[in-house]
Amino acid sequence: MLFFTFVIAAATLVQGGTSIYQWRVANRALDANERAWLIGTFSGLTISPKEGVTLNTRVGNYGKSPAFAISTGIGHTWTRSMPSGRIPVTEDTVEYTLPPGQGHQIPGSGRVPDISESEIKEVLSGKVMFLWFRIEYSDPYSDERYSVECWKYDAAHGGLSHCPRGSSAHR
Repeated sequence: MLFFTFVIAAATLVQGGTSIYQWRVANRALDANERAWLIGTFSGLTISPKEGVTLNTRVGNYGKSPAFAISTGIGHTWTRSMPSGRIPVTEDTVEYTLPPGQGHQIPGSGRVPDISESEIKEVLSGKVMFLWFRIEYSDPYSDERYSVECWKYDAAHGGLSHCPRGSSAHR
């Protein structure tokens, strides 16, 4: 009798562990399928030694849920590596709410911080610059989501292009 009790208890523990695992997998699948997916697309770039660098973008929600408290930030690097640390959200950014669907977009532009007049002159003369656009938002499934997009500016080879594969991040 004690043997059968032990077997039933062990089977119950295995079933409980399996149920917890299945619940976690189902939550991840629901999150990946139903969440908001914000992606930034390029819409313009202004570079002037006196005025600085301004990146103009559009933000679209390609997911199935609305996105809330959307804020953006812009950074730059001289290599294809994402800036160390977090790209700061622009101080004067407006927080938006964006419904799902490709037809809904919001502007997401701003000046590139911490770039000197001499660096801008180097960029205009052919130095490659990588621009990073961070979008922070929440959705019904998570309060902390972000997307990071990258564009490469190379005046000597045609201006702005999307960074090579592997230089964007979404969470």
